[in-house]
Parts: sequence; C-alpha cells; structure tokens
Amino acid sequence: MINHLTRHELNYRHQLSQEQIDAFLGENEAAELYGDKALTLKKLKGFLEVTDALRAAGIGFIPLKGFVLSQKIYGDPSFRFTGDVDLLLEPADIEKALSVMEKLGFVPSLFPWPSGEKQKQRLIGFRNQFALENPATGLDVELHWRLFYYPILPSGETDRIVKENLSTIAFQGRTFQVLNPELDLLFLLIHGGMHGWRRLKWLVDVHEIARQKLFDEKRFSALVATFRAERMVGLYNELIKSWFNPCYTLPDLGKTTTFLLQTAQKKISDPREGEYHSLSSLLGYFRFVITAFPGMAYKRRILWYAWRSLWNQGGNPLGMLLPGRFLKKRYLRE
Repeated sequence: MINHLTRHELNYRHQLSQEQIDAFLGENEAAELYGDKALTLKKLKGFLEVTDALRAAGIGFIPLKGFVLSQKIYGDPSFRFTGDVDLLLEPADIEKALSVMEKLGFVPSLFPWPSGEKQKQRLIGFRNQFALENPATGLDVELHWRLFYYPILPSGETDRIVKENLSTIAFQGRTFQVLNPELDLLFLLIHGGMHGWRRLKWLVDVHEIARQKLFDEKRFSALVATFRAERMVGLYNELIKSWFNPCYTLPDLGKTTTFLLQTAQKKISDPREGEYHSLSSLLGYFRFVITAFPGMAYKRRILWYAWRSLWNQGGNPLGMLLPGRFLKKRYLRE
C-alpha cells in the first residue's frame, strides 16, 4: 500500500508533494517542510509568465498536466508537485514560440534547435517535444507538437481527436484552453501507463479523478475504444488494488496482460528512476511498449517508427542508453 512507503520514498522517488504525503501517512508535516511548496509556487509564477508571453505573441497552446491539472483535481494549483511545464502547440508555431522563450531567458536543455530544414523535419517527425530550461529561474518547459510520443493512432488522427475534445478553464485570472475531462483522463492513463507507472504521482492523480468521478463515463469509454486503450485502463484497475485502500476503479473496459502488470509493479518498486538501465531492460521496455495496445496495425507503426528513428541517417540503438549523446547525433548531424 502507498502508505507503507516512507516520506522520503514518496517525495523523492515518486514525486508526491508534502501535502499529498500528509494525506496518505496521516501526518501534519507539510507546514514544516515548505521547500517543495515554495519551489512549486516559484514555478507557477514562471508558468504564468511564459503563457502570458505566448498569448501576447498570438501563439495558441494547451497546458498538459502540471498546475492546471492540480487545479482541476485538487482545487489548488500548487497542491501536487509540478516538475516541469508541458505545453502542446501546433508544429507551425514551435519556432515562433522558441523565439518568445529565448527572450524570456530560456535555452535548450539537451541540444539546440536545428538550423537546417532537413534536421527540423527529422526532429518534428521523430520526437514529440523540445525541452528548454531557464538557468535564472530553474523552470523547465517542454514544447510538444504531438500529444503522445508513440504513434498509437495513425498520423493526424490524434490531432483531430484533440481538436474535438477541448474545453476551457478559468485559472489565475486567465482563461486557458485545455483537454476536456475525458481526454485528459485518457491522456494521463496512457502517459503514466507507457511509463510503466514508475512514479506513483501519476497513479495518485488518476485515482483521485476516479474517486471524485470528474468525467463522463460514456464519453470516456468512447475515447478508450477509439484508441483501443483497454489494456491501459485494465492495467490501472489492477495496480490500484495493490496501492490503495479503498481503491476506486475506472469503467471495466478490458483486461491487461500479466507481463504489463508485472513490469509496472517492478518499475514502481524499483528505487531507481528511468525507463531502463541496461540493454536487457531496454528490450523489456520495448516489449512493454509494443504490447501495450492490441492489433498488428499498432505494432507495425511502432516497429516502423523505431526502425526509422534509430537507423535513419546512421542512428545506433545502443545510443539510446546515452540519450543526450544520441539525440545530439541523431538530430543535428548533416
């Protein structure tokens, strides 16, 4: 159960806020451990500065997870710990957004934005985000141009679904366009699920949404069917039986597999961060990804995506064990 873990494990390994930990452990220590809260409020200020600047430049965006999610679920933008800021933009707006971010003091985290058109298209085709950091404020921002890293659906279909499932929220005196509750929930399930739920913070968020019933079951079930994400729902429903008491399930739309469940349990219990730590664990992670959704069409998309991403222009799959070096070589070489 989640309340059997130590405060240190919940905070440092699983990234739960001190206030969330108090709720699970039945303690009242958050007021004395105010460092995380102060950092989150500082990041919230940076988030508002970034989004105000993008809005002033006429750039549309959708905030993912983070402060807006914390407001939606807990009624407090700083209740859950937010590591970085994720914004979904149109691909055509990325370079304009990068110019805005540069004026705010942001620099690329891993490698610079490519200068050549060929390299730009390669990056947009094989990644779904570009990471930036602000050395002065410590805020990290990821600009996304696709909702998911992996091609769960054929190209363009996810973009269409996003456009059909938007709503707005009043937040900090501003109006933000966001994913509607049903797509937001499915996004969290797939995001956490494809990471093997290695951080309990994601499981906590979905469990709280299920507890409060913050979504329409019929609309959610329709989206799950569209994405064929029944295994992701089943994985969540099985995992929470081990980690929460009482536990709140989502609609029973399908079962997961023993391999997915065992892998997720191992990732949650592993004291180390990261998707993989060796070549064998990389292969296990790939098996997890390729079996997370059913159907040969999905598997063909994943295999084709992986093949092109790793081998096109001399990529090396072993380089994935050193992602910074791999990405620099992969996207900046001529």
